[in-house]
Amino acid sequence: MNILFLSYWSINEGLTAATVFPHLKILAGFVHIEKIILVTIERDESYNKDVLPEHKKISHRPLFSRRPLPNMLNKIYDFIDFPKKLTKLCKQENIDKIIARGAPAGALAMKANRKTSIPFYVESFEPHADYMLESGTWKSYDPRYVFQKKWERKQFEKATALMPVAENYKNFLVEKGVSPDRVDVMPCCVVVEKFAFDEAARGKIRKELKSEGLITGVYIGKFGGIYYREEAFRIFKKVFEFFSNTFFLIILTPDGKNWINNMINNYSLPTEHVFTASVPHEEVPNYLSASDFAFSLQTPKNTNLYLSPIKTGEYWANGLPILMTAGVGDDSRILQEENAGATFESVDDETGITSGLNTIKEQINEPGIRNRLMKLAGKHKNFDIVRRVYGKWYGV
Repeated sequence: MNILFLSYWSINEGLTAATVFPHLKILAGFVHIEKIILVTIERDESYNKDVLPEHKKISHRPLFSRRPLPNMLNKIYDFIDFPKKLTKLCKQENIDKIIARGAPAGALAMKANRKTSIPFYVESFEPHADYMLESGTWKSYDPRYVFQKKWERKQFEKATALMPVAENYKNFLVEKGVSPDRVDVMPCCVVVEKFAFDEAARGKIRKELKSEGLITGVYIGKFGGIYYREEAFRIFKKVFEFFSNTFFLIILTPDGKNWINNMINNYSLPTEHVFTASVPHEEVPNYLSASDFAFSLQTPKNTNLYLSPIKTGEYWANGLPILMTAGVGDDSRILQEENAGATFESVDDETGITSGLNTIKEQINEPGIRNRLMKLAGKHKNFDIVRRVYGKWYGV
């Protein structure tokens, strides 16, 4: 069997390393799968080719987005040109099945399916158009929203299988008429062992940061989009006030350092107690080990019910309780049921944030909290879940 795995992200995106590469390795482990072609969308021809997992079955074929068109025209061109190139590639490589990562990639796979009749599957399937609308990135009259919304509905009908990341979205799809037999939940998982707590790394990082003896919180990822942007720093300020002079904040983000520094200054955060950096994905576990709890700060939206943030699994795999916005996928429910952090309603929910921090404070002092939450990650965020779903659809 020959697989074409399609991602709308660049091969150098952190999400590709965290959520695509492990899936490729799992697929490569099936004896009857002979070849896996990873296709990524590249906006810059100077991308790093060396990050691809080394495996004789896995190879990479980039598709280059046309530049320097305006963003909207660029996206329109993508969805005209890329299906043609995918169709040609499928024929050249004798592809048997197409796996698309996310609804935008699913739209491209669906268009290629029209020309080739090759079955396509969409994992991490989500209401992408509504995410972009609710975040304010797109307007309801934006052609990107109109077409993406239409293409998602078509994927309901045409995909051989849909693999949402949350039970909530599976239930939504079934209510919309998708057969339950065509829907399998596959949350964003992590290599639990890779993110496991490391006492030596904790001591080393905390010594370097001069955070020894301080309660340390960590934020990973971008600001904005489905996450709070400037409002996140309002929350950080409240946390500094709650813990007084005993709190230290680690921010690991690809966002511009000037903007981050401006936010730190605007909200009068103590600069000597804040560390910001953009680090390779493989270094993230060390900074998690240096921390005591973590932040997951989504803006309150209806579509949050369908999320599965990759950072949730990374945090829990390291044994960190999470201060999280309520109503996020299945994670908020699991968090409450398993006492794995605390939730609050919004940035304006001062009572909820204070209550949540009191809960976090208790959890930090709980004996064995790291081991308990690492086991929780193994239960809900382990790649064995992906392996099981893949075995059902690609295992024969």
